[in-house]
Amino acid sequence: MSHLSDRCQQFLTESGTSVYQLSKTSGLDRASLHRLVTGKRIPTLEFLTKFCQAMRLNHADIQELFELYEESHAGSANFQNRKLICQIFSDLDGLSSASFQESPKNLSPDLLPPVFTSTRPIPSMAGNSRQTLGLVQQFLLRLFHEKPDGTEVLTNAPLARMGLLPFFYALQSLCHKHLRLHHLLYFSANPSLGADSNPNLEILRFVLPIALSDFNFYEPRFTYINLGKNDMEAMLWPYYIICEDLLLVLSASLDHAMLLAEPS
Repeated sequence: MSHLSDRCQQFLTESGTSVYQLSKTSGLDRASLHRLVTGKRIPTLEFLTKFCQAMRLNHADIQELFELYEESHAGSANFQNRKLICQIFSDLDGLSSASFQESPKNLSPDLLPPVFTSTRPIPSMAGNSRQTLGLVQQFLLRLFHEKPDGTEVLTNAPLARMGLLPFFYALQSLCHKHLRLHHLLYFSANPSLGADSNPNLEILRFVLPIALSDFNFYEPRFTYINLGKNDMEAMLWPYYIICEDLLLVLSASLDHAMLLAEPS
């Protein structure tokens, strides 16, 4: 079975028809239909088009089947890599800071007062993904509140997964202060081991538009590692955000975090 055959079978099931009935009403070869829905053979594009017409699929469903057809020919990993490369070029072509410049509007108003209007300490531990994201945001807010302009922040955290880069940029605008973010990226030395796609391409898709833009607060750096996803998850605190006397460590799943501060 393949993703294409599974989806075609699903369309048949949802329509309440069978291979035999569809063959009889559409004139499509029954053996070819059977091979299509069982995944025993990749159909020709012409046959797949006739199947779509016979099933009276809408445009979105047809586009989905055509993508799955390409995936069947290229292989899942190669197909996903091609999509990532196309997305990288698309992102670069539409390079703009608009999404970052709008991000201050998206900051929750109740997130700002604890840091900017009081000296109340932020939590030192987080026990789920929501608390972790809140702790990281409060940590960054504290840095912008306490640290001088030009202070360097070092991290190896997967910022794209956490959606934190727009937040960091928003704080630059709100606080009229520029902290420099040095981001260590881990490229896989064996990207072919990835189950679905090349993890290095996923990193590049995130980094390139930012690195080539005018966001001069962001400096990506990279190193190659032989560790896989399971290896990272076996580590207790593989990710960090550090700035002088403050250290925030995060679990691989990003659902736990701990804040450490140097005694004053």
